[in-house]
Amino acid sequence: MRKLNSNNFSDKVNIYLSRYWFLVYILFIGTNLLIRFIGLPQESLYGDEGFTVFFAQQPMENLYERLMYDRNPPFYFFLLHFWIKLFGLNSIVLKSLSVFFSIGTAFIIIKISTRYLNKTTAIFASLLFLLSNVWLVASHELRAFSLVGFLTVLSFYLYLNVLKRNKVSSAIGLTIVNLLLVFSHYISFYIPLLQLICSFLFLKENKKGFWYYFYSQLVALILFIPWLKIVIDNIPDKSSFWLETAGLQRLQTVFTNLSGTEFIWMIHLFILGSFILLLLIDRNKRFIKKDFEIKTALILFLWYLFPIITNLSILYLESELVGRILTSRIFWFCHQGT
Repeated sequence: MRKLNSNNFSDKVNIYLSRYWFLVYILFIGTNLLIRFIGLPQESLYGDEGFTVFFAQQPMENLYERLMYDRNPPFYFFLLHFWIKLFGLNSIVLKSLSVFFSIGTAFIIIKISTRYLNKTTAIFASLLFLLSNVWLVASHELRAFSLVGFLTVLSFYLYLNVLKRNKVSSAIGLTIVNLLLVFSHYISFYIPLLQLICSFLFLKENKKGFWYYFYSQLVALILFIPWLKIVIDNIPDKSSFWLETAGLQRLQTVFTNLSGTEFIWMIHLFILGSFILLLLIDRNKRFIKKDFEIKTALILFLWYLFPIITNLSILYLESELVGRILTSRIFWFCHQGT
């Protein structure tokens, strides 16, 4: 182990954390478990949750037939169906499924941060997730959102393993996870799309990893194509759908709700702006660590912005086919945090 004699403050912090990392790990996972479960005894089914449970407890053949004519993808309903068979219909037990996905998300966030960034970043990222009101709501909701969050962070973990470590097992896992991701919420197709765009950053330096990634996603696409007709057949008419079409004026509202408050969103904006400016002016890395991985940071940065900006752009350009199915569910979800 390196001695604590580095002149770099960040190195000192990471060396110190390494000595007690197991305890830090347990602390964050345990705190997530406590906070997510602490409010469940007071929770009851509300809104669409009743319909979710009603359909999920149907016999498998009835459930499958119902989902052929539903605007929601099927994976969460099938998962909840077997969860009910195993553990029954108690509301706390039902909602605990989302809690466990939330705990899994916290676990993978730490894994991504420690493997591809550092332990200090893992702590900050874990704190942001732990204190996020949006994800607290999602962890108590009997809907697919907590599942989507877990699959998304797991997808990026496997994605980086493929492109930076050439792991065939991660490529196979990415095929399965991204397929389940789109079968959990159709709007999550932005994640594989962003990963495809970012993969070209690694084409020259790691062709093997790039082609592992490319073939894994080609297989996922081929497997999803038969379901595409069902997706198209169930696109809602714009006039019949209850959600509003998002506009530019809603963009700040979305980011504010994701951040928690407008003040925190301003802090995020300042940090992001400073980060971009520093990358542009500090090409010789006088202020940035020499081993700082710009490509990884760029992927994480786009992970935050790309789905929201792209969805808004599609709606703004009034793409009739795509605009209907990708209408403002993400905005509705963000508003649940307020």
